[in-house]
Amino acid sequence: MERQGERGGKDMTITVQLLERLHACADQVAIFAREWPEGAEITTATVARAGALGLNRAWLARCTPGLTRADVLALARGCDSVDRARIACCAPGLERADVLALAQGCNSDDRALIARCAPGLERADVLALAQGCASVDRAWIAHCAPELTDEDRARLRA
Repeated sequence: MERQGERGGKDMTITVQLLERLHACADQVAIFAREWPEGAEITTATVARAGALGLNRAWLARCTPGLTRADVLALARGCDSVDRARIACCAPGLERADVLALAQGCNSDDRALIARCAPGLERADVLALAQGCASVDRAWIAHCAPELTDEDRARLRA
């Protein structure tokens, strides 16, 4: 499970054994095994093919140890709004700018999830993500986002 240039010149390879060790869903492992019985490197082509096959790239980005930031971002490309939000909130190694980029194009529910849960956001980021969210989502942001002041929380709940 290596990536060229960062781990001694080897590429990151996902295998059936790795997916089983991570307790991936049996149907997802079966699809992967039919397409790549010997495993697959994380490349633009394999990520696109995985999406076309219906494989859960967001789960892989969140749950696979040893992925680089570039691997996670590659897996996020083409994901739908909810999966982008899940990656922003849970995938290790992302920077603040990555989280904000993943939030772009997300619907208001998923932006609210990012505002509440994504690590590394600043107060201004949370408030910007809250704009356009439904009142119930703004209330959840007010309740959960640690970066906010009491005044921010009151305004979000209003």
